[in-house]
Amino acid sequence: MIVKSLIGLSLTSGLFCLPAVADDVPSNADSDALTTDEAAPDNPNGVDSRTHSEKWKEGYTISPVMLDSENSSGSSLGLKYDFSRTYKFDGSDATVGDDQITPRQIDEAIYGPYWFTKYRVNGVWTPDEIENPLATSNAKLKVGWGRFQKGYEFGASGIGGFEGDQDFSNRQNLYGLELYLFSSFSENDNGTFADISVNFEQIDASDDKNRAVLTDVSEFDRLSGEFTFSYKLEGNFASKTSITSMQFNYRYFAEQDAPDAIEATGLDTYKLATYLIKFEKGLYVAYSTGALPFDKIDDRVFEVGFSQTLFK
Repeated sequence: MIVKSLIGLSLTSGLFCLPAVADDVPSNADSDALTTDEAAPDNPNGVDSRTHSEKWKEGYTISPVMLDSENSSGSSLGLKYDFSRTYKFDGSDATVGDDQITPRQIDEAIYGPYWFTKYRVNGVWTPDEIENPLATSNAKLKVGWGRFQKGYEFGASGIGGFEGDQDFSNRQNLYGLELYLFSSFSENDNGTFADISVNFEQIDASDDKNRAVLTDVSEFDRLSGEFTFSYKLEGNFASKTSITSMQFNYRYFAEQDAPDAIEATGLDTYKLATYLIKFEKGLYVAYSTGALPFDKIDDRVFEVGFSQTLFK
């Protein structure tokens, strides 16, 4: 079994986003009145009307990385990137003056139904693509509807885009439907949360030259999903160990009615599990096992990095 080590230094603008590591999710606004001195960065009236999942999944991250593999000729340097942004519409943001904001105004500004659009581009680039063990890259756009209530959020969106290797020379286009559910288990900022999504997708792999070697079936249906659970540590243990949170992330992809050649080589199903521990000052360590659709090899990956938020 191949073992790889990856050391990264992450510079983050916005809020950091998985796959490899994510910032803890801010909780709902406190029910007590807030003064305008406590104004959120995107709202001068003191109400941050973004939802839980928006805060978790937004970010601009560029990470210099070092990759090492037993099957490679040596260590290689690369650049890990993850850019995403969500735009929410019809969220009923409250408009208030200079007085204190009441709990009712907070509820009107934050909770309820909304429409949104979101883009995300992420992957890992290395000078020698052959030496890149984390080759899967993505560029996707979502448009959908959601509902945000205190402690949970759910919704559905149409999704489109493409995924491929690091330069998208081999790629597959996709479109489909995503259903998601987010739940917060803490009233405190940066608390414990769980997030799950399920995708039903139509894949066009006519631009995937590696798949074309095995089969001439280029269009297929795919079921995929992702689950994340993040546990916020507090108290004496957190203060003694400097650990702020522990996280588990699991992703799964299953081609439906795959051709015999694809099924025989095990390329019809991909899964990746990541275990992450985050420390103070942005330091994190992560261990992953499995592979994503363009990683080619089912593998184990060890990651150490440092994330820094530049802007909020």
